Amino acid sequence: PWKRGGEYIVLALQIPGDASLQGIDISDWARSRMLSIRCQTEMPIILRTPQLKRPYNLKAITRGLRGVTVQEGSKENLVPTLDGAYCTVTYTSGLGVDSVMNGTPTIAYNPGNFAYDISTRFIDSINSIAYPDREQWIKNLSYCQWNISEIQEGLPWEHLRVLL
Repeated sequence: PWKRGGEYIVLALQIPGDASLQGIDISDWARSRMLSIRCQTEMPIILRTPQLKRPYNLKAITRGLRGVTVQEGSKENLVPTLDGAYCTVTYTSGLGVDSVMNGTPTIAYNPGNFAYDISTRFIDSINSIAYPDREQWIKNLSYCQWNISEIQEGLPWEHLRVLL
């Protein structure tokens, strides 16, 4: 089930220059989103870095903002962080999928985000976050996954070949 309520908002950074960012500067995007969040709520914000270490100017991103803490993302702190979150805010980060799978709603900003179809889209809706039915979304996402034995059997190719 969807988790309702939470202690903070998680905003996900991404690896700078990642192709899914389509040229945007993730640091500028994150700062702008945090400023927008502050226009809507005083709820604490966790600015989460990716598990792969990359240089960010975290002081510039968080400058002058109240109630923001930085969290170094890790496999170990992912689920506990999502468990305490009211929602997550992502651009195209895979954290959006982790969030929705965990029952934590997400605000996804780009159609390239796999959670985009069942997410709230804008910060100005943060106080009326969406809790859509996830069943078909999960089925669709699962259908795009193949295990090693299925790949060895050629099942993905058989599935995709008819579409070509």
